[in-house]
Order: sequence, then structure tokens, then C-alpha cells
Amino acid sequence: MGYKAILTVVTLTVAATGGVNATDIAKSAPGGLKDAPYVEVPWNWTGAYYGATIGYGSGGSKASVSANANDEHGVDTNDPDGIVLGGTIGYNYQIAPTWLIGAEADFSWLGLQGDQGKAVFDGHYWTGGWDGLFTLRGRLGYTMGRTLIYGTAGYAALHTNETISGNNTNESSFGTDWRSGWVVGGGVEHFLTERLSVKAEYLHAGFEDLTGATGFPGNYSATQNYKLESDLDLVRIGLNYKL
Repeated sequence: MGYKAILTVVTLTVAATGGVNATDIAKSAPGGLKDAPYVEVPWNWTGAYYGATIGYGSGGSKASVSANANDEHGVDTNDPDGIVLGGTIGYNYQIAPTWLIGAEADFSWLGLQGDQGKAVFDGHYWTGGWDGLFTLRGRLGYTMGRTLIYGTAGYAALHTNETISGNNTNESSFGTDWRSGWVVGGGVEHFLTERLSVKAEYLHAGFEDLTGATGFPGNYSATQNYKLESDLDLVRIGLNYKL
């Protein structure tokens, strides 16, 4: 074998050995790729979002009519219920690895109707329902990666469209108005992708009493007084998109 052939064989052997040793070092040396720990990147909830909701609502409406403000008689209750459709905007801020605070506002169309023509007393009948809900709430939650468990509370406003019809226009009341109140609840939210999340939520709300004198609008020569008391429970699911 010539010296050129011998030199070629030696060169190839050294190169191959060096390559193997380099690979072994990368795999076995301290701090090498083999020993590098796996680090999971924490899920980031911070940011604005918007979404849509659908659900079911059930409420209680207590109606009373009286000859004077201190003499409550002719009392009956109704239970408006139906579908709830709405839109949501909000913002989350992760204050620690597993805690979150946020604010959320939503407006919902309510298709909540009670028993129409239900007698309150002595020729007075309740008709109508509820058709709008607005809430502005804070959220406090605990995160587990892509999943959030949260509580929520804040302001609520209910739009009612209720009428108590009496024997004549001077004995009728018209409860078409926005009524302020409070709301509390909680839910679970989970990210399906980097931006799309799904949630399930329960809310309970109570509202101020609607009171006044019966009579035709613009001519309240009252012969009766009325009071409407209301509360609402709703469950809904929703989809949110993180901006």
C-alpha cells in the first residue's frame, strides 16, 4: 500500500473518531443537550378579549297593588324564563403565576316571558316580560395553565316590560324601564387555542323595586299603588377571542 493510501485511511479514521467523540460529549457532558431540563412556558392570560354568549335565564317577579303605599294587598308572583343571547368585552391581567384579576362588560337580549294575563287580584292582571340585561363586573380567578376558575361580582341593570292591567286606565301600571341592581356569580374558562377560549358561567342578580302610582301615562290620577320586585338567575356558555 502506498503512503498516499495509508495517509488517506488514517485521515478518515481520525475524522470518524473525532465525530463520534464530539457526539458523545454533547450527549454526556454536564450541561449538554441530553441533560437539559424541560421547561414549560407559563400560559399568559393577560390581554383584552371579546366574545358571544348563549344561555337560559329564569327570574322571579313579585307584583302587588294596594290602595295606599303602606297597605300591600293583591300580591302574586310570576316566573319569566327564556333564552339569553349576548356579547362580551373584557380585559384580564395576570398578577401572579396562578392568579388573575379582570373586568368584563356584557349586554344581553332576554327573551324572558312569564304567564301572560296572570291575576294579581280583583281584576288586576300581570302581562309582559324582560328583554334586556347589562352587567359590568370584576373578575378574580385562579389559573391552571389554560384553565381558569373565577368568581365575579358587580353592577347589573335589567330592562323590564311589565304591565299590571286594572279595571280601567287609572288602575293600571306600566313597568317599562331600566332597573339597577347587583350581580354575583362564577365560572370556568378554558383556552382551546392560543386565542380562542370557551366558558361556562352562572350569575344571580337582584334589582331595585319598581314602585309608583297607577294611571295612564301623563295622567296619573291614581287610584292604586303598585310595586314590582325582581331577581334573575342565568346560566350560559360563551366563546371569547383574545386580542
